[in-house]
Amino acid sequence: QAIAAFRHLNQNAAYGVVNPRLLWSSHPTLEDRIKNLQKSVARAKRKKNYEPGEVPPETAYRQRIAPALRETGLLDLRDRQFERALKVFEKYRNTRPQEGLGSFLIGETLRLQAPDGPDFEPRIQAYQQAAAATEPYAAAHKELGMAYRQMGDRAAAEAAFQQYLQLSEDAVDAGIIRGYLSNLQRVQ
Repeated sequence: QAIAAFRHLNQNAAYGVVNPRLLWSSHPTLEDRIKNLQKSVARAKRKKNYEPGEVPPETAYRQRIAPALRETGLLDLRDRQFERALKVFEKYRNTRPQEGLGSFLIGETLRLQAPDGPDFEPRIQAYQQAAAATEPYAAAHKELGMAYRQMGDRAAAEAAFQQYLQLSEDAVDAGIIRGYLSNLQRVQ
């Protein structure tokens, strides 16, 4: 997987370095590293006592780097690089589809990118996926409630907030969410 990793680095000019060679100027170029690795593999295969080892599948590699993907996306989000964050979080979600966290982070990116809408649907879809995942992410219900509240859909906001409190009754923000619920019920 080292060759694949170096190819990925070589294509990744998005992280502030137009020319990846500048980033690695004290090291061999990424192209040279790839060529050297390919030669090493070919040399090893020509040996008489060569026994091929088990090459992990691409999915195993992605599973191992998933925490790095998540952290990279969070750094992009912190730097307000929304398009980069979305791409990274999509890779993370595809690597760990059973977790709601990836979809939640996509929803958060969309929320931060356009906090006042006008298109809430992609954000809502991401939060719904996070809430419905095999390993759901409880905060997705809160953010669904916030989005519905912002859109003026009181019934949907109330249902989402109630689901959040059911899953996270001891959450730090539970009192605030109960206040939102109280206001939603009072207005109806």
